[in-house]
Amino acid sequence: MLSDATNKALQQAAAQENTYTPNGAVGKVLRTKHLIMFVGPAATGKSYLIHRIAEREPDFGRVPSFTTRDARTDDEPGIFQYIPHDDEHVAKLLESIKHGDVVQYAIHPTSGRIYGSVLAGFPKTYNMLTTLSNIVNHLRELPFAHTYVVGLVNEPDTWLQRFYERYPEPSGERTRRLREAVMSLEWLLAPENQNHIIWADTTEVGAENAIQAVIRAVKYNQHDGSEARKVAERMLERVKREVND
Repeated sequence: MLSDATNKALQQAAAQENTYTPNGAVGKVLRTKHLIMFVGPAATGKSYLIHRIAEREPDFGRVPSFTTRDARTDDEPGIFQYIPHDDEHVAKLLESIKHGDVVQYAIHPTSGRIYGSVLAGFPKTYNMLTTLSNIVNHLRELPFAHTYVVGLVNEPDTWLQRFYERYPEPSGERTRRLREAVMSLEWLLAPENQNHIIWADTTEVGAENAIQAVIRAVKYNQHDGSEARKVAERMLERVKREVND
């Protein structure tokens, strides 16, 4: 249980998360870094693609996150630093947020669990982070040298097979993930975002074309995502049918 004082501080932090700016010392370092945000439905291979790129390119790395939620059996090892959601640890974390010591944070609207990242998680020139579409614009406002958005897609049949292998039984979690998939794809396909998306199709085994697409776009400003965008359009139609069935 959190104390009344900590709950009040948590509510204040939640109200201010979309306008949060790290302090000057953190911002100074971020201005030498690039942020690559990976957006797409669950089971499109975001973690796999990030891992493969980091293996191949020494100046690319994945950003680990902290969270006050409990560990889950399907969490990828090494991606989260788990902080107890108790009065002592949450109050200390909120104090760090208050002083601008974290790079970014988000507070889950129903559970109150805190997620975020710290400067130590950005050691590379190009730092890769999985994220939801609804916080991309806020992350773009942070003082990085440059930000990129990678939109991940699969051919619908391939994606559905992967998705239902991950979520085989009907559940609230599966329904939520399908709705998140619709939200992500609609955001990626919105006309106002088209000049800002690096499309990557991870349908193929090994995803070599997707790996090369991200590297070329980020390091050499070379990218043609027209075919992957068509895949995204087909995928969105299929996911909407799944949600409505």
